[in-house]
Amino acid sequence: MEIQGRNFLAPRALLPLFEYTRTLHGFECVYDSWRRSVVSYMARMRGKKLLMAQTPDALAAELFFCALAGKDEEIAFRAHASLIYNRASLGDVNFFSRIRHERAKRDRRRPERKHLAMSLLSAWLHGFLWLLSSQDRLVLIEQFGFKGLVTLKGLERARKRLGLQGWADLGPDHYPQAPFKLDDPNNGALSLIVRQ
Repeated sequence: MEIQGRNFLAPRALLPLFEYTRTLHGFECVYDSWRRSVVSYMARMRGKKLLMAQTPDALAAELFFCALAGKDEEIAFRAHASLIYNRASLGDVNFFSRIRHERAKRDRRRPERKHLAMSLLSAWLHGFLWLLSSQDRLVLIEQFGFKGLVTLKGLERARKRLGLQGWADLGPDHYPQAPFKLDDPNNGALSLIVRQ
């Protein structure tokens, strides 16, 4: 995720700004919290099961269940038809019970929560969210397609659930206010201002 963040910043000429943020007080604490959050989130999103697969067949099954968790189950079934056929010919009842379980679990999920978590993780460091006030974070997150879907309280709850630390978590002695702010977010063109 760090490489994708740098690849996002480079064509926008924001890498020098990112390098500047690395020198700010508390960056290492924020970076550590972000890294732990990314690892934990990826593990919860099936990473642990993929890593624990002992055989190529078990890995193929976990990849199928990852695909099944996505939006289009028809594609998952077609792409893994040979695996499903093999499991059916073996009479693997547990495999088909798990398909039923995974489909039911997917139908209960709130997709905006999963996508919000991924958006927060993606933009926390490289989108400078950790340096913005909660209100400015909400304005920026709304630009990622969450307009009207996320409240300020919901955004803060998602941040805390992920375990992400920001400027306010470092204490008022270091940052009495957010180090960055968005300039006039109501005019449609967002610009980032660094407070001195």
